[in-house]
Amino acid sequence: MGKYSNSSSPRKDVYQMVTDRILDLLDKGTIPWHKPWKGGATGWPKNLISKKPYHGVNVFLLSITATTAGYNSPYWLTYKQAQSLGGHVKQGEKSTLVVFWKMFEKEKTDDTGKKYTDTIPMLRYYRVFNLEQCAEINPERIPQDGKPVEDD
Repeated sequence: MGKYSNSSSPRKDVYQMVTDRILDLLDKGTIPWHKPWKGGATGWPKNLISKKPYHGVNVFLLSITATTAGYNSPYWLTYKQAQSLGGHVKQGEKSTLVVFWKMFEKEKTDDTGKKYTDTIPMLRYYRVFNLEQCAEINPERIPQDGKPVEDD
């Protein structure tokens, strides 16, 4: 867990990971809610493979990283996505956390034997890298002038 965690559990708590990131930035003198993101020329953070923009807290987390590291590319990808494009993450580069919610429905039985469906939220997290943290990615796979490359 992060240096701000008060839990001795080795289980990774996504909420604590986000909190740790914000507190770390505050320790370094960055006030993350003072609009550090770049929504202008480079656009909002988006996944290089799917071309889908990130939403919610992910915009906040990725924009803070892009601003503090000086990345100009709005594109982010996982380690495996970089490999799938024939590239790799540069040695020593650090990933950035993104979160993903998914709802699952599960059949349950109550005390009387009656069946019902329970909806269970599941929070997952992934680690992504900015395109500028990667090397040897085929330039034809990288959108130019803000226009996404269409998949074959």
